[in-house]
Amino acid sequence: MAMSAMPSGTGMSHMPDMDHGDMGSTGMTMVFFTATDTPLYSMAWAPKTTGQYVGICIFLIVLSVIFRALIALRCNALSLWALWRRRQETAIMLRENDEGYLKQADRPWRINEAAAIAFLDMVLVGVSYLLMLAVMTMNVGYFMSILGGTFLGSFVLGFADYDMAARSLVWAVCFSATAVNAISTEYGLTGFPANSYDPDRRNTGFDAAPAKWTYAEVLAHVKTPPTVQLDATDTALNATSLVPPDSYEAQYNVLYSTQREGTVTNSLVSKLTEPSIAILIVGFGLPVVITWLSYFPIISHAAGRLRPYIVSPSTIGTYHVHSLPYHIGKAPTIGHALFVVVVLILNVAFTAAGYESRQPNAWNPTVHLEIMSYVLGRTGIFAYQLLPLVVLFAGRNNILLRMTNWSHSTFTILHRWVARIFTIQVLLHSVVSLVKYLETGMYHMEKSKPYWIWGIVATLCVVVLCFGSGLYVRNSYYESFLLEHIVLSVVTVVGCWYPAYDLYGLLGRVGYWIYATAAVWAFDHAGRLLRIWLAGLRRSIMTNIGGDDGYIRINVPGIRWNHKPGMHAYLCFPTLTPWRPWENHPFSVMPTVMLRPLLYSGKAPANDANHSERSGSSGDIERSKVVGPPTIKEMQADRPEVGLTFFIRKSVGLTKKLQAHNDLLTFVEGPYPNNSSDRILRCDRILLLGGGIGITALVPFIASHWNVKLCWSVKDSARCLVDELQDVLSHVDDKEICVGRRLDIAALLATEAEAGCEKLGVVVAGPAAMCDDARAMVSQVAKRNPGTEVSWRWRLTRGDISSAVPVQS
Repeated sequence: MAMSAMPSGTGMSHMPDMDHGDMGSTGMTMVFFTATDTPLYSMAWAPKTTGQYVGICIFLIVLSVIFRALIALRCNALSLWALWRRRQETAIMLRENDEGYLKQADRPWRINEAAAIAFLDMVLVGVSYLLMLAVMTMNVGYFMSILGGTFLGSFVLGFADYDMAARSLVWAVCFSATAVNAISTEYGLTGFPANSYDPDRRNTGFDAAPAKWTYAEVLAHVKTPPTVQLDATDTALNATSLVPPDSYEAQYNVLYSTQREGTVTNSLVSKLTEPSIAILIVGFGLPVVITWLSYFPIISHAAGRLRPYIVSPSTIGTYHVHSLPYHIGKAPTIGHALFVVVVLILNVAFTAAGYESRQPNAWNPTVHLEIMSYVLGRTGIFAYQLLPLVVLFAGRNNILLRMTNWSHSTFTILHRWVARIFTIQVLLHSVVSLVKYLETGMYHMEKSKPYWIWGIVATLCVVVLCFGSGLYVRNSYYESFLLEHIVLSVVTVVGCWYPAYDLYGLLGRVGYWIYATAAVWAFDHAGRLLRIWLAGLRRSIMTNIGGDDGYIRINVPGIRWNHKPGMHAYLCFPTLTPWRPWENHPFSVMPTVMLRPLLYSGKAPANDANHSERSGSSGDIERSKVVGPPTIKEMQADRPEVGLTFFIRKSVGLTKKLQAHNDLLTFVEGPYPNNSSDRILRCDRILLLGGGIGITALVPFIASHWNVKLCWSVKDSARCLVDELQDVLSHVDDKEICVGRRLDIAALLATEAEAGCEKLGVVVAGPAAMCDDARAMVSQVAKRNPGTEVSWRWRLTRGDISSAVPVQS
């Protein structure tokens, strides 16, 4: 709490002349303030920095969401309890006039339920009291955090406040064994098979009442077999009558085909393999299986022999990192192509196989229309099933990056190709739907319905996303492309929602794929925010190190990350781009401590006179002058600088705005893996090939392996980089630094292969053409030397990293 006459941030315990017994009689004026050091609950919760203040605000947001979730849980506690325990005693009671109704028995008092509800109320009151105390501090940040958390909780969980009793009752009648003679296992009186009924359709306004009687009870009410047959001229049904055989068969075929097509969609033909599960196994499980199998010695050895033939080479010449002519795209490697082909074959097979026509059909009078109905249904459902996979492969926090040794660029490539397959399914679904509705005359009736309108919107968004994400657009207008990609993707998911619940609710819970897509996207972005929060608000130091191209060194002090090679981080400078404060770009991670070779090489800098005297000027240990342990001043002088260092070449985009600065607000998001370095680090020797600024990706390998050869080529204008990294490079015994000329990669690879190492690792970091040439040469060397297993990783570097998505393989 604060008073207008007091300085901001003053706690309640420091208020002079405050009568705690009668606050209303003090006459104090309560005002809001914006201090960042206001204590919360106790002085131990007094933020000392802006980062701690932001952390407390995030805590209040989470606490508000929890409070809103507790309210939703309390509103539905009894219904949820009954649904879980299946203790709703539902029976069908028959009156004398043969009208049926459902009677729900009163629930008795139970001690376990009462105790659970009491505990829930106690927690609810405790959380609300904590939020009240936070509001009473009168801190604007705390107050806005509580409002934001309440809004977020209501936005996500507000729908759960609605009474679930009706849904529970319908579920109990339809599915629970406690119901008396529940709906027949055959086609019930509701008109749909019992196992196709989806209770979630209630959220879309579709309320399907349960059967009034069971199949057996209906037969019991028929006293005399009917003899009158209905015809097309009958307008009233006032007696038990016979259905014409043709009409019965047509309606039966509709129900049978609907049920069968739903079954085929979930277990094609053999009913042994579910297509959705098969596609997910290939998309999600195959990378995991391949990675785990590679740890078995026999399989790993065989994979090493096959890699230069069916994994690493490009499908078109040497093109892979470098774009194809006229910027039409990038060629996948053979390994990428094999994965995409498998996914494509599964989609084609599951979409084209297993159709069965049954005529006459009440909904589709011809075989042509009937098959079209099945095609549009399958293509739509399979498109829904591909959507979570498309979003997963594009994420920075893709869980497969942790579970596999596949690189971020591999999943980026697969994201594009799986998205193209998804686009084909969407277009087939939309085109077939339009043709069928025009042929049957239903178009004018359906075109104004929400599912049709939003389906058109989603289709158009998918087409723009696919054809508007070409390489030229990504390279030339990346920020615009990224914003358009995000907005249209959200609209696509919203557009898919309406058909899922308005149309496909009858055929299964297709909406669950929408939930899965939203969950993957939320997990990825929550992980991004968490990484930024863990790194904290940082102030970076930028230094111009020279060069005609304009090279910048960025030091971000205070961040302690491990030295594992093959990592990158995203940097965000919100004050440099105030109109796009979210703009961030990836750069190779190099801990600042790596620039001090003394700490890991055991060699002293040349200008350290004290250390030279202590170690001796001779390399002979026996003749070296031995002095006592280092003094405190010497240890303080050798104390490492903790943080991260980035070297950047200025170009267009964000990097063009980078200038010398001593206190620039910086958000650091990471670290993220570029490539899995485990297999490389297990090699007997590593050949590091660098070009220009790519040296920043190679330095961590120098500090992580005992046997490396560094080959680095830089332009004359980038000589400043050589000077800047001289201390690190001076302790690499086997190195070749070419200033103003290119490396002879073929000769270097041939020399290393002839050296006889059983396992040789090659890491390339440089321009796109260099990476492609090295990839082709590594494959050729591996083919010519079957006794040598060659593993390789590469990293693409660009002059303007803001104009390209990071791709590593």
